[in-house]
Amino acid sequence: MLTSTSDIADAFPNGEIREYFRHDFLTTLTRETRANQDFSDRTRDTARWAREQIKRQTGMFLSLSFWA
Repeated sequence: MLTSTSDIADAFPNGEIREYFRHDFLTTLTRETRANQDFSDRTRDTARWAREQIKRQTGMFLSLSFWA
C-alpha cells in the first residue's frame, strides 16, 4: 500500500489530488511502518519515501495558497 500511495503521489506532482493525502490513516501508516523494527530496512525506507511524497502533496496547497 505504501508503494502505491507513493507512486500515485509521484504521478500527480502538482498536488492535483492532495485532498486524498490528508487522511490521517496515511500518516499513521507511514509513521508506524517507519518505527516498526520488525519490518525490513527496505520496507521502512519505502515508508520514509511515502511520507515525503505525502508531505509534498499536502504541503503543495500551502505554497500555492501563499501566492494567491
